[in-house]
Amino acid sequence: MLEKFRLTPRQWKSVGKWTLYAALFLVVMMVQTVCLGNVRIFGTGLSLLPIVCCCVCLKEAPGNGGVFVLIASLVWCLSGADSGSLAILLWTSLSVLGAIVCQALLNNRFLSCALCSFITLLVSETVCFLSKFWFGGAQADQYLKKVLPGVLLSMLFYPILYGITRSISRIGGNYGTES
Repeated sequence: MLEKFRLTPRQWKSVGKWTLYAALFLVVMMVQTVCLGNVRIFGTGLSLLPIVCCCVCLKEAPGNGGVFVLIASLVWCLSGADSGSLAILLWTSLSVLGAIVCQALLNNRFLSCALCSFITLLVSETVCFLSKFWFGGAQADQYLKKVLPGVLLSMLFYPILYGITRSISRIGGNYGTES
């Protein structure tokens, strides 16, 4: 049975690429929750995972990247994270929409990816805040004191995350496009 399971070198590179993306997501998830979970900078925490998800989706096209973001956000939700169920909807839809817009209208470069990542992060954090506010878990003034500074501080890590994602995306190229 294993003799039928033969992968070409290009397919092995694709498996390696997606394994590295998954490892990147898990490492960033561990850093965000374990290392930086109790660290508050200007009274706010960092939210790096939406940036990682958006970068992967932008670099790998909406189809493959969207599946990755859907699985990654599901892992985030199943980890018991706060607003994890909203992450499934928000991260996936915003990342796929950003990838579609970047492919159709913008060039898929550093600044356009930064804009899409910023919008994804801002909208997801705003919707999570609004859900907490609606159900009485937050006050209105916390938006300006915690959410907006958290988004801006998280975007400081964008160049690092983009560089890692860009390096991983170069492994093996896009599968199925070479003739």
